[in-house]
Amino acid sequence: MIRAVTLEGAKDGLIFYLKPNTTKLAESEVWMDAATQVFFSYSIGLGTWCALSSFNKFHHNFWRDCIVFIAVNSGTSIYAGIVIFSVIGFMSVTQGVPIDEVARSGPGLAFVAYPEGIAQMPIAPLWSIMFFFMVLLLGIDSQFVGVEGLVTAIVDLFPNYLRRGHRKELFILGVCIWSFFIGLTMVSYGGMYVFQLFDYYSASGSALLWIAFFEAIAIGWVYGPNRFLDHFEEMLGFRVRGYWLRICWMLFTPLFAVGIFLFSLIEYNHLEYTSFHETYRYPTGGYVFGWMLAVTSMCMVPLIAGIQFYQAEGTFTERLKYLTTSRLPPREKNEEIFGLENRAEKGEPPISIINSGNVTPPPSYPEAVDGTNGGATNVV
Repeated sequence: MIRAVTLEGAKDGLIFYLKPNTTKLAESEVWMDAATQVFFSYSIGLGTWCALSSFNKFHHNFWRDCIVFIAVNSGTSIYAGIVIFSVIGFMSVTQGVPIDEVARSGPGLAFVAYPEGIAQMPIAPLWSIMFFFMVLLLGIDSQFVGVEGLVTAIVDLFPNYLRRGHRKELFILGVCIWSFFIGLTMVSYGGMYVFQLFDYYSASGSALLWIAFFEAIAIGWVYGPNRFLDHFEEMLGFRVRGYWLRICWMLFTPLFAVGIFLFSLIEYNHLEYTSFHETYRYPTGGYVFGWMLAVTSMCMVPLIAGIQFYQAEGTFTERLKYLTTSRLPPREKNEEIFGLENRAEKGEPPISIINSGNVTPPPSYPEAVDGTNGGATNVV
């Protein structure tokens, strides 16, 4: 950073980075990009927080961890922005072009524009090695979390099958091999265009907003924010007032997600990729394929909810009450209970969360007969 901010033109780059441009607020793409950055940076709606927290002890202070994570994450983003836009200001001066033409958005900034700037700096090979080594570490770290989020969710669904012998390790190997072959399509000559489709439609944007909306509705309006905060107290040992959390769960987050989602549809912009001052606009087939990627994730929420509601028995009200009532078993506050992963390592059976004595399941559910959940560890 010290080297970057001392470059010629760094001041102009920092002004471009830190000075707000309020006219951009009228563009839906800016709001979608901002939401995507926040959601992806903090792993919101991706399930990775739940997966990683399952390795903690039950009374682990997750509240402290969240505050530290937010502070470090936001600080790192600001720090990286200072370094990057200092170099972009330097490039603007050396090339004699405006900063907004140098600062390309998307993957072109990291893999095209920024390397060009590094190549023009003194001792360019050293800075290049350090930069791409950092990118490599960031990519590997993101893969660790992403793969663990998927693997833990599926393993917790089928613990009696995947927690035996080396089945979990083989399953992880299969996921990595499958991901590797998909990734090969993104390192070919047209790989950047494939990557842009996956990045814009399947891993961010509308899909994340859709998932976050239903998560907020489930917590704020179905399960109940007070009950959710009771679990906080049960695990932390102290009461989190959380008035602002209640407002976010019940009001701000749903409205924020729906508002940006609708805004992006009304002011829909065609997906483009700009590289070396050339702009490529995706054909109709690209949009169709991209929305297919998005819908495969988005349709899971209403689809699974519909299947669960159809399989339940009773009247409409009885089915709705059963499917929206917590089946978490009560625990003593002084009892040391470990997460799902730790329980498995100790040889203890998975926690049954279905039959806690508070809800009577319909006769069609197996737990209504033998009092178990068939090995599943779903949470509501």
